[in-house]
Amino acid sequence: NVTAKLADGNYVKTIDTTGIFGRETIAEVAEVKVSLVLVTPPAGQLWEGGPVWADCNVEATKPEDYGSIYRFDDDEAMTAAESLGDGGRLPTAEELTALIEACENGWTVRNGVNGYFFKGKGDYASNGIFLPAAGYNCYRGYEYAGVAGYYWSSMRSSSTLAKDLVFSESGANVYNGNSGYYEPVRAVKDGAGLKPAENAEATAETGFR
Repeated sequence: NVTAKLADGNYVKTIDTTGIFGRETIAEVAEVKVSLVLVTPPAGQLWEGGPVWADCNVEATKPEDYGSIYRFDDDEAMTAAESLGDGGRLPTAEELTALIEACENGWTVRNGVNGYFFKGKGDYASNGIFLPAAGYNCYRGYEYAGVAGYYWSSMRSSSTLAKDLVFSESGANVYNGNSGYYEPVRAVKDGAGLKPAENAEATAETGFR
């Protein structure tokens, strides 16, 4: 439940916001509408033995920012992930598959930005990440921004393809993407990270918890 405070100092009655995070609840009192967006749980580790996930894309300052985009070719994406320091790297294709299989997930909207949420289960239910649907950039220019998300793994499939996470309103899966296209990077690092209850603030330098 959430109680909203209006700009004039008055309070709106308590509103039930039960449900998955990221869903907007609108409270209407008289002719005043207040948008309440549930806060995304901290990132960190999402399943037992899994990696620690960064809160934001590389070169982004908050989870819903697209950040910069990189080709898989010429190790651009790998270098971007490693540039965070603190052991940052690209997730493996297996980790992207586990992200789908081990987490509650679905299409959502965060602060007006379309994207996909992944939320841990059990002991990790207090951890989650939001990936904005930033689309990708190919030889024709930007494609599918706001409609679909594409995120590189560390695995090359062939001389022209690499594994990537792809999601849209219809679902998420791991496919083969053109390694010459530009996609965002969400880095991970090895290690158990902090226990879910201890996840407070991401470090300013890396965005890891």
